[in-house]
Amino acid sequence: MQQTISFESVIEDDFIQIPEQYKTLFKKGVAVTVVLNTPSAFMNKTGAGMLSFDDFTDMKLDTRGWKFNREEANERR
Repeated sequence: MQQTISFESVIEDDFIQIPEQYKTLFKKGVAVTVVLNTPSAFMNKTGAGMLSFDDFTDMKLDTRGWKFNREEANERR
């Protein structure tokens, strides 16, 4: 069974501080998802496959004249 716990922390010297009330829960392996509060972490590319803000550009599509049928789009084939 998977359990989700959410808390905010600061990374210091490559370590994430875990609040005291959760420390007893982390005796086995965990999956970690990090949500960054600042966009600056994406600014520098450091390896193959890394993305920066410069990799994304606006894209405009002229959709006038396109036929769209919601039922057809949601149909399972």
